[in-house]
Amino acid sequence: MLVVRMPNDETVTGTDWEDWTVTVDMVEVATGYDLFSELPNKVENALESQNQ
Repeated sequence: MLVVRMPNDETVTGTDWEDWTVTVDMVEVATGYDLFSELPNKVENALESQNQ
């Protein structure tokens, strides 16, 4: 799973988008959302912890 979390400002200028890759778990912690809550827990946990 590929997740990119980057600010919407000029601090990203000159950086590679790959520097901003994170896991789904990291986005969930930052936002408070449970993004894949409808999936079986085993599948949800596997997807959310991937960083690619």
